[in-house]
Amino acid sequence: MKFFQSKIICMQENEIVSNFVDGFPDRSYPNSDIDGYHDFYELEFFTAGIGTHYIDGKPFKVKTNYAYLLLPGECHRIHLDEKTYFKLYNLKLAPDVPDKQLIADLIKHKGNLCVYFNDRDAQLIENEFCFLSDILNNGLYNQRMMKNSAERILNTFLCSLSLDQQSISFAKNDPVWNIIKYTESNFKNDLSLKQLADISGISENYVGIFFKKKTGLNFTSYLTKIRLYHALSLLNETDMLIKEISFKSGFSSPEYFTRIFTSAYGISPREYRKKGRSL
Repeated sequence: MKFFQSKIICMQENEIVSNFVDGFPDRSYPNSDIDGYHDFYELEFFTAGIGTHYIDGKPFKVKTNYAYLLLPGECHRIHLDEKTYFKLYNLKLAPDVPDKQLIADLIKHKGNLCVYFNDRDAQLIENEFCFLSDILNNGLYNQRMMKNSAERILNTFLCSLSLDQQSISFAKNDPVWNIIKYTESNFKNDLSLKQLADISGISENYVGIFFKKKTGLNFTSYLTKIRLYHALSLLNETDMLIKEISFKSGFSSPEYFTRIFTSAYGISPREYRKKGRSL
């Protein structure tokens, strides 16, 4: 089951919202058995807490200085240890707020956007959240100041993402890691279970089951997600025709690409590009 949250309801017509929550988790917040998704960007940063976070079914360990960025349309849920105290900062951004190039740079990383900050970057992030909180709580809502602060948070996140090896949730000697790296390099091609079996050392009959057990996604869903991330990058950074982008991203036809893209993001590739270039 999935629960959709809209920008209009959650952000109360503001373009940027930031808050801080601390206490013991329960089923009302932040723990949930339901996958939530929405039409805005959301970054959350834990300064305390222990548990597991699932993004599109893929597990990540929650601990001090864990942070993640959700793109519009991604599903997630959190299970924290209910006996362990947690502290959580939350930032919500309307789709047209972050700098377009910044989002493109984040999307280049493919996969789920999760990091474990070092102490220095964690302090920088917390300072920015405190700054945003002061602006909001003192009735000084200033769109330019808040946008700059939010983008500093995203830039720090991006730098940490580039350096942080812990964001990879699988050891590099794990067979599923071989599948993931092979897929990221060959997503434009037709990939068969036999190819996955050959590069992972797992039997062709079991490799699909193994991948889903490890990642929470069936392989076709994972491959589609990688292709969509590549397509987003091309839409942002190039003037290629939609037809070209569909084939460059590994989709069998422009019509199929448009259908899958619209289903994933709630907007067609053409509308996405038009909206982005009107910012």
